[in-house]
Amino acid sequence: MESVDVQGVDVLRWNPRVPLPLKPQRLMRWTRRLPSAPRVGNVGDVLGPEIVRQHLDETVAPRRGRRPRPSLAVVGSVIHMLPGGTVVWGAGVNGKHVELPLPERLDIRAVRGPLTGRHLAAQGIRDPGVYGDPALLLQTDVARAPTPHGVVHVPNLNDFHRPALDDVTTVDPRTPLLPFLRQLARAELVVGSSLHGVILAERLGVPARVIRSDAEPSFKYEDYYEGTGRANVRLAADIHHALDLGGVDSGSTVDATLAAAFPRDLWER
Repeated sequence: MESVDVQGVDVLRWNPRVPLPLKPQRLMRWTRRLPSAPRVGNVGDVLGPEIVRQHLDETVAPRRGRRPRPSLAVVGSVIHMLPGGTVVWGAGVNGKHVELPLPERLDIRAVRGPLTGRHLAAQGIRDPGVYGDPALLLQTDVARAPTPHGVVHVPNLNDFHRPALDDVTTVDPRTPLLPFLRQLARAELVVGSSLHGVILAERLGVPARVIRSDAEPSFKYEDYYEGTGRANVRLAADIHHALDLGGVDSGSTVDATLAAAFPRDLWER
């Protein structure tokens, strides 16, 4: 987990470094002369610190000289990777690792959805009953295009091997946030197995539909949809199926209690 200091609080996010293209024996010999490998930068995993910054204002003073520093996890399927005592506001359980033990002393304020909540409760951790992905609260000047056109496909990082259609624009989920949002905002429909491609499209008011991933269980997608009051949403089998189904009715996707559960007290103590 990468830690980003936001006014004295460590906001945690999954952002591993890209493996260096060297064989192990050469790596041992030359690694000291190489620059650090770049980080993956998957847009849905690195959003947390920006969302936290947006929820703070000039009345919040940075924490200074107080130890230990609190840790906060905001987005992503990262709960199993967190250090003990982390505050959780909107993160979720990873469907690939439901058998792993959960960290101790987690301070749960909100989680991505009821599936995560029920999994925590089964492990003896209180389900807060506050659901939603904080990416839905992202503040941005990017607005949906007045005349949207075309379909944008955003695959999960592990699904790039899937064939694309000639008349569908594929967007890399590692695209920096602002150009990523602009690509989504121009579309009539966003489809894909990138969960945050779908979430951010819905944040912009663009119809969207999840495509089942070859690498990811359906857990996180169902967790997100159920957390926004839309249980039993059909996940598309492929791009063709997603085009046939069209976007999911977004309805009222943001629960006001999610914003109210923001752990502002971490800075006020």
